[in-house]
Amino acid sequence: MLYYWGNDEDGHHLRISIVNVGRLSIYIRQVEVKDKKGIFLGSMNTFDMDKNFLIISPNEVLTQEISVENKNRVFDKFGIDLNGHIKVVITDLEGKKYSFSKGWPVG
Repeated sequence: MLYYWGNDEDGHHLRISIVNVGRLSIYIRQVEVKDKKGIFLGSMNTFDMDKNFLIISPNEVLTQEISVENKNRVFDKFGIDLNGHIKVVITDLEGKKYSFSKGWPVG
C-alpha cells in the first residue's frame, strides 16, 4: 500500500506498507519509487546494521515513511490519486524486479 501524506519544509512524503500474505519469508533488496516515465523519485531504506536487505516474515506488515522528490510536479498534479502516475519497483534478493503502478489507496 502507498499513501501520499503531503509535504512540509523537508519535501514530499510517502508511506509505503508491504504485507507478506504468503507462507514463506520474503527478502527485499531494494524498493524504489519512480514516475510513470521511470524517473527516480525516492527509495525506501532496505537494510539494517547486519545485512543489506529486508526480511518480511509471513503475516508481517512493514511500514516506512520516505521522502521523495517532486520531479515533473507529479505530486502537485496527482497527489490525490497517484494510481498510474507513479510506480513502486521492488527488487528481491535474487535481482528479480516487481513493479506496481495501480491498486493502492492514496490521498
